[in-house]
Amino acid sequence: MDRETIQGQPRRLTPEEREIRNKKLKKKKSIRLAIVITGFALIISLIVCPVVLFALFRVKSFAVEGISPYSKEEIVAASGVEKGKSLIFLDIDEVKAAIEKNLPYTDEVVIKRKLPDTVVIRYGETTKSYAVQTSGAYALTDSKLKVLELMSDVPDGITLIKGVMPVKAEIGT
Repeated sequence: MDRETIQGQPRRLTPEEREIRNKKLKKKKSIRLAIVITGFALIISLIVCPVVLFALFRVKSFAVEGISPYSKEEIVAASGVEKGKSLIFLDIDEVKAAIEKNLPYTDEVVIKRKLPDTVVIRYGETTKSYAVQTSGAYALTDSKLKVLELMSDVPDGITLIKGVMPVKAEIGT
């Protein structure tokens, strides 16, 4: 739109031109407002998120569920999780592996987070099923061939597997 001037004065806008101009100005204002609000929301989330992740969700309790020859305290200790540790950044696979390695008579370990502050440990019990001769001892294993313990003799009721030599006869593997 060319603005013609009459004697140095800008020409007056028609009502239609004024309405178009006002709509453009409102649109610019709303875009600016959206950018400012988004910026503030981003800044606030950058401040609040670390506080929530690091300060609020800390391990305060454990819920241990299952049948095992181990006490709840032994299972919690074997997990390696300490009170005060961040629940959000807890490596569930690492906790599960630690329990299965350190407490061989546990089976099907499941670790869950229960917000805001609880670690749930569920597990089953495994039993001796087989014996495999190793160098100088017998490795007693469960049905999945996980080594439960090393013994000098094969107990009654345990099936002896002959003709194989385990690569590694370490308890919990």
